[in-house]
Amino acid sequence: MSRKDKNENDELSRSRQIKINVDQKREHNEYYEKVSNRYRTLKFLALGALVLYLVGMIVLHRSQITYENLVYLMKDLDTDVDATGTVFREIKYDESAKLSGAIYKGYFAAATTGSFTLFNTTGSAEREYSISMENPKVLSGEKYVMVYDVGGNGYALYTSIVNVLSKQTDQAIQGAALSDSGSFALICRARENRYVVDFYDENFKEVSRIYKDRYVMDASLSSDGSRYVIASCEVAGSDLTCEVMSGRCDSEESNVVTVAGAMPLKTGFFSDGSFCVVCDDRICFYSADGAPVAEKTFAGYGVSGISFSKDRVMTVESDNIVDSRSTATVYDSSGNTVAEYRSASRIATSTLGDSHMFFASDGKLTRAAFDGNTEDAECALSVSFLLPFSDNVLVCTPKVASTGFSPAQPTDDTSGGDGTIEFDPLESDQEGDK
Repeated sequence: MSRKDKNENDELSRSRQIKINVDQKREHNEYYEKVSNRYRTLKFLALGALVLYLVGMIVLHRSQITYENLVYLMKDLDTDVDATGTVFREIKYDESAKLSGAIYKGYFAAATTGSFTLFNTTGSAEREYSISMENPKVLSGEKYVMVYDVGGNGYALYTSIVNVLSKQTDQAIQGAALSDSGSFALICRARENRYVVDFYDENFKEVSRIYKDRYVMDASLSSDGSRYVIASCEVAGSDLTCEVMSGRCDSEESNVVTVAGAMPLKTGFFSDGSFCVVCDDRICFYSADGAPVAEKTFAGYGVSGISFSKDRVMTVESDNIVDSRSTATVYDSSGNTVAEYRSASRIATSTLGDSHMFFASDGKLTRAAFDGNTEDAECALSVSFLLPFSDNVLVCTPKVASTGFSPAQPTDDTSGGDGTIEFDPLESDQEGDK
């Protein structure tokens, strides 16, 4: 057969149509057809009921569909930013003598008399809100960040994406507390009594209220928002009496301890539920149920700085009457001394991180570890406050905020600390096998 004939036969074989007759058809099952029809009918009925329900709710409750309610539904929607190891670039804002700030979910939350702004690590304003407060104060928790007006009536709560609550109180706000769970407390002046402390849960509902005839100096909430401590004082002539009141926010029962001759300055909870009260001449530690644990008397000439972390508290005292030398002491939740730092000059601003103490004075910034190692860097002469984050600190001035210490740069040096050359045993073995 010639090549031409062979190609023609192949062409015919490829174009030939093959018919396949299927003699046996698929068997029809009437039972399953009935079941499928029923489910199809139920699907359309459920869809119709849902549409009718939505239309009915919109018609009957259209007055409840407000911007405030929609914002309330968004209070649990948030972005989770990991701030570990981050470094803030220079953050510029409008100069204000009433600047207040905090670190919130990796953002720098800054409040002035006219605005509240969340700055990201690049220094850009991520969110900005208009406020009107004469003396704003910022508090940060795991769920919300709070801004309130000391001596005024306004307060507001924010997440990283929305303003979830803005309200006015009947009486002037003297202080506030915010827990990681989102519950908060407001210290206000009262008409019948001197002060009233209102407790709210994370859904902004009032849980309880405590009236005090003493001067309330400070109040704090535990991390989960279930317990409180209120430090107040009474003045009788030249005598001072500190009262420490603690208990559960949802209970009328409380535990009261008095400290004679002391003026309370600040309170704070630790992560294990215990708390402490810093006074002008001593620091008192209490268990989670309010029982006294330890008391340390200050030997200096007055407290110039107080700072809390999750498990520790730091106090800064003046070593002489002219306030030219200072000593910082870190205590754990049981009242034991963890670290101490002595400065030959006055410590103007201080804060406590998870593993370091930070101090600023006369253009010098100091980072002191609990083991005694210190590191210095230059900073602005006028520092408003310091905010610790990770193992670093944000230095805030009236005009700008910047990271205090540059992160450690990785090196290509493979030599060990003793001058020897380090090598990879696995790599060495592989080279020997070649």
